[in-house]
Amino acid sequence: MGFVGVIFLMVALLLIGVGLALGLMVGGMIALLMATGMVTSSLWVGWKSGRPAAAVRAMALQVGAAVGGGVGGILGWAMALNGEETISPGWGWGAGAMAGLGVGIGMAWALITVAGRLLQRRRMAGVINPEVGDRYAGRSPRNER
Repeated sequence: MGFVGVIFLMVALLLIGVGLALGLMVGGMIALLMATGMVTSSLWVGWKSGRPAAAVRAMALQVGAAVGGGVGGILGWAMALNGEETISPGWGWGAGAMAGLGVGIGMAWALITVAGRLLQRRRMAGVINPEVGDRYAGRSPRNER
């Protein structure tokens, strides 16, 4: 019984460690978003427009631009350092950042568009009741057949 107990203890400690690591990572990401002002500017956009969807859209576009620009810049810099003779490392970083910025905004815009279309289909099917908000309306297209 002692060996099985040790195995269970090791698994429990592993799961606790993974949970702590994920919690610290998510907390760090939230702190980074708040420190860069993405959360407050998204809330301001939602407050000025009077629509929470505008705040979500602004947040997605800002995060897409930040992540895309950073990843593109790092990849362009690495490609320039890897022996690509056509560009210098400084130009590689800048060109990669601009390309990544465009791709990040494009991907965020595509995600917003697809999510909006899916919600619109659910609303048209009667799953989401527009008078109540986005809560479940209590009926389903399957139950109305």
